[in-house]
Amino acid sequence: AVEFIDAQIALERKGELDKTALKALIGEIALECFEAGVRLSGDELQRIDRLSYLAEHNAKAHAVLTPLLLMIEEKR
Repeated sequence: AVEFIDAQIALERKGELDKTALKALIGEIALECFEAGVRLSGDELQRIDRLSYLAEHNAKAHAVLTPLLLMIEEKR
């Protein structure tokens, strides 16, 4: 997960990961969880929604992806 976040930060610094791409990435991660059988509670889905909101309002990639990936890791 650390390598993934570092790669996204590098893309962000190069201007290749904007807020639209970050929101899409959050959605892709959530979809992959669903497809992998990871069941998220209502509170967890709301947390993902809040992270997407933060991405829309220019939060940095690490500030959004770190809590998202930690939440998913706890579900495993």
